[in-house]
Parts: sequence; structure tokens; C-alpha cells
Amino acid sequence: MPVDYSISPKKRAVRKFLQTNYHLNTNSLSNLDSFLDYSIQGIIAIKIWKNKLQNSSSMKHDIYLDEIISNLNQVIILSSLGFTIPSAFLIRRSYENLLAYLFYKDHPIEYFIKENEDSSKFKKSVEFEIYFKEFPFQFYYPRVDLEQCKNLLSELFRDKGDQYSELSNYVHGHNENYLELISLLDEISPDNEALEKITKFICEFFTFSNSILILFSFNQYHLCNPEDKQIIRLSIHGGNRRYKDKIRRLFGEI
Repeated sequence: MPVDYSISPKKRAVRKFLQTNYHLNTNSLSNLDSFLDYSIQGIIAIKIWKNKLQNSSSMKHDIYLDEIISNLNQVIILSSLGFTIPSAFLIRRSYENLLAYLFYKDHPIEYFIKENEDSSKFKKSVEFEIYFKEFPFQFYYPRVDLEQCKNLLSELFRDKGDQYSELSNYVHGHNENYLELISLLDEISPDNEALEKITKFICEFFTFSNSILILFSFNQYHLCNPEDKQIIRLSIHGGNRRYKDKIRRLFGEI
């Protein structure tokens, strides 16, 4: 299915939905415009990856990418309304979905067993990370510096661990700084500061997801058209550009 690259019509549709269904004055949220730009662009990047990596087999592990898209569409609405904790939960869940996708796309037998024989065989994120750290990059990229691949992977997972921990603070409500609705329902309201916080979380997720998808699927990325590559590149955020620079040194392009 072709990917719709247009961002502006989607932003208008979100604003209209919020105004019509929740009577939200979207003009009162000065950070909403940039939040929608980053979110919609990142979701488009995930859709591009789904198209490029689709498998013709009967295994339906693409469901993990579909769940990411669903999660982040919900985050757009929840965050705009001021719901930080549910948004954090869905972003954290998206990290888990991504790791599950990357593992099961290379392990159709394990996926079949998990889905059809024993649901307890579902692996935990820590088990996925062990597999990734031992991934045979040299099989797919015989001319690429293996040590650089490992270093980039370690850096990605280190940053991902920090981000996951911060999101977990909201999910588990470790202290009052991460709680909502302690006394009254009207504590939840659209808030620029909260929206800025979720924008940071969602940009970090898109940076991790697109960087690691390039690392594990560069041959498919290399075949993308320029428009697809641009969307994916723009979804890797960060002022220091370290991921983009390291990917470029590894593969000669990004």
C-alpha cells in the first residue's frame, strides 16, 4: 500500500477532531504544531519501513509495527488532551513492540510457536537485547567494520535504556512527580509543558527506531527512493547528529 506523505492535512484533521469531539481550543497549545509535525512524520517513517520490510510469508509479525502505529496515533490524541501517563505507557510499549518485531522477523518458527502453541514463549525485551548484541552483522554486511556496528548498537541500547527507565517512572508512578488525577478530574488539562515533555519522548523513540532499523536493514534502506529516505532521516532527531554521523561512517550514506 502506498504511503501518504502529506503532513499538513493530517495535522488539520487532528485539530478538527480535538475541537469537534473534545471542544479543545487547539490554538491555546503553542507546542501542538511542532508535536504534530514530529509525531506524524515519525508515524509515516514507520509505515515506510513496514512497506519495505513486508514479508510474503504467512507469518504476521508485521502486527508489531501496526501496534506501534496504533500506539502513537493514540499518543497524539492523549497528549494533546493532557494525559501524560497513558502517553508514556504507549511510547514505552512501542519500544517493546519494535524489539519484538526485529527479533521475530528473523525467527518465524519462534513466532509460530508463540502464536499457536505456547503463548508463554513470548520473550522479554532483555532476551531480545541479548540476541541483538550477538547479531551476526558480518553475514549481512561483510565489508562493514564489525566493531563500529557493535559500538553503535551499544550506544543505541544505552540511550534506549535511559529513555525506557524515564517512561517507566510515569507508568509505575514511582513518586508524586509522576502521578496524575490525585484529587480532582480537572487536574488533567491541555498543558504546553506536558506536551513538550511527550514531544521529547516521542522524538527519542523515533530516533531509536529509525536508527536501529537502518542498522539491521540497511540493504532495504539503500533501495528506498529519495523521498522515503528523507522522511526516515528527518525522523532521527538530536542536535549532535551522532547517530546519523555514525551510520554514514558505517555505510557511506544515510
